Amino acid sequence: MARVDPSDDSVPRWVVSHFRYDPDRREKTWIDLAAFDGQDEFEAYIREIAAAGTIKVGEHLQGGYREAGYRDRMNRQRIERETFIRRARVNPSKKPPP
Repeated sequence: MARVDPSDDSVPRWVVSHFRYDPDRREKTWIDLAAFDGQDEFEAYIREIAAAGTIKVGEHLQGGYREAGYRDRMNRQRIERETFIRRARVNPSKKPPP
């Protein structure tokens, strides 16, 4: 299997994520398990995990394609959304109609 780094945002990749408890954060969160440069390897890895039965009750496994620059684009959108909400709270431009 041609694995790539799941956090390497400079390459397109197929990422497998696991929703489980993270002891460092003390909450359930999505954790990237692996990433592949091809869809066939990605699907084979998901079948392998499903057959092993390592996913516990209340946990989820998902995956998908992430293009190069995905994480950077998501971070920019989050910052824009938070900025918009903050500005709307501080300086409401219009009052709602009666």
